[in-house]
Amino acid sequence: MVANLSCAGTVLAAVFIPLIGASAWTNTANANNTFFFFDIKENTNTSTFSGNENLIGGGQAPFTGSFLNHDIIFVYNAGSAKKGTYKGTVNDASTIITLTSSDNLPALALKK
Repeated sequence: MVANLSCAGTVLAAVFIPLIGASAWTNTANANNTFFFFDIKENTNTSTFSGNENLIGGGQAPFTGSFLNHDIIFVYNAGSAKKGTYKGTVNDASTIITLTSSDNLPALALKK
């Protein structure tokens, strides 16, 4: 959801409310690799969250993160099967999350 705030006809800022919870997100490169986001503050443009990745070979890799408007970031928890950080964006329809990593993790496109 995108909304523009205005004051006396001047646009002040664009607010985007991502809708990332309550759905499985699937890696577009491998349908057996899914992501879930939990503990999200609803109806706001910023929130922290926890989540997990269901790994292709079995098991889960838990993570924590946050979003602000379109921008999203999450870090795999200590002791997780995976290590590193993903950063990316949520599209306007909240149906695609595009992620990159500087920690040797592959780029991802997740689809709701």
